[in-house]
Amino acid sequence: MVPDDLVLNNTIQIIYNSNAPQAEPATYDAPAVLDDTELVPVVIRPMIDHDIEFTLNAFFDVSCSILL
Repeated sequence: MVPDDLVLNNTIQIIYNSNAPQAEPATYDAPAVLDDTELVPVVIRPMIDHDIEFTLNAFFDVSCSILL
């Protein structure tokens, strides 16, 4: 159950210069859809041979329970 007062999309500005004008707020009804499988390199270069190999082991605990 999602609480009625939960803000699902909260966007804030990162301010580096407090004297600079703030950006105008923008609201979007739906995010743009991007099929990232269609992305291609701008400059195609052959892959180089590797000289170091890393082994990464990831373990996940899926025995958690959801409180309702």
